[in-house]
Amino acid sequence: MDWNVLQQELIDSAQQLLADEGYRYVKSRKAFVFKSGDCSRFIRLRFVATPTGNRYLEAWCEVQTKESSSVFHRTSGVAKRHQNQYSAITGNSASSICLTAQSDLHDSCKTLTQYIEGSAIPFLTQDFSNSRLSSLLNDAPDLPCRYHANRETRAHFGVIVAQLAGYPKLHELVDVYTDLIAETNNGFYLPRFERLLVDLDMGNPRVTNKDLTSRGCDG
Repeated sequence: MDWNVLQQELIDSAQQLLADEGYRYVKSRKAFVFKSGDCSRFIRLRFVATPTGNRYLEAWCEVQTKESSSVFHRTSGVAKRHQNQYSAITGNSASSICLTAQSDLHDSCKTLTQYIEGSAIPFLTQDFSNSRLSSLLNDAPDLPCRYHANRETRAHFGVIVAQLAGYPKLHELVDVYTDLIAETNNGFYLPRFERLLVDLDMGNPRVTNKDLTSRGCDG
C-alpha cells in the first residue's frame, strides 16, 4: 500500500474513534487536538519511514496549558513559530506500531484503537490543574518521568507548575532540577533554567554540585 494512503487510513480510523470525544485532526500539528478553556490536549501521531524500508507509527499524549506555556516562553528563547511544540506533558505513549508489511494495516489499526481507547482517552480526560500537573512532573524529580520525555524541559515546566500550585518545598525541588540540568548535556540548558528562576523571583541561581566539583570542593 502507498505510504501516504496508509497514513491516511490510520488517521481516518483514529478520527472515527475521537470525533465523539471532541478531537479533530490538525495536519500542521500532526495531532488530534481538543481544546477546553486554558487546556489543550493532544494525541500525536508520528509516521516514520527509514532508509532501510522499515515503517512504523509512534503515538503519544501531550497537554499544554496557556498559563504554564506563557511563563515558560517568557525566558525560553524559542522562536514564536516553534513555541507550540513545547508542552507541560509529553508522555503516556504507545509502543511503536510496525507498518512495514501489507498485513500490518489491520493489526496496526487494532493496536492504535487499543491505545486510544484504553490509555490515551482515559489519561486525557482527567483534570489537568496546576496541582495535578505538578504531581505528574514532580513526584520523583530525581528520576526519569514517564509524563515528559525531555528531562530538561520537564524541569522547567515542573518548577513553573509547582510554583503556580503552591508546592510546599519549592526550593528543594529547584535544587534537584538545577543539579540535574547542570549534569546533562554539559549544562547546555542551565542558563535557560537560571533565567526562568530569576523570572519567577526565586533569587540568584544556586551554586550547583557541578560547580563545586570543578572547583575541587566536596559538594
